[in-house]
Amino acid sequence: MRIRQNIGGQTVIALHEYQRSRFGPVHDGYLKVLRERLQNALRSDDAPPLLLAEIEADLFGEQIEKLKSQMFDETLQDWLNGLISPSRLACDQNLKRS
Repeated sequence: MRIRQNIGGQTVIALHEYQRSRFGPVHDGYLKVLRERLQNALRSDDAPPLLLAEIEADLFGEQIEKLKSQMFDETLQDWLNGLISPSRLACDQNLKRS
């Protein structure tokens, strides 16, 4: 039972590490785009800034929903292809230390 829990814990760590390294830059990029769009909305003279900001936030939310689905599909595919595993995480960590 304890071995199974240890393997499960290591698998969760490997999954989190994969998502952080693979999607961290995507996350940062999306936040930068949202920040820029909201700043542009606040500076706009074309329509009330809060209305434009609300529209931008809604569009961003739609993009995030699509992204979540793509991230899940990619993570699942990499998992099935053996690219996400505790042993692979250990190898990657050893390479980084070298």
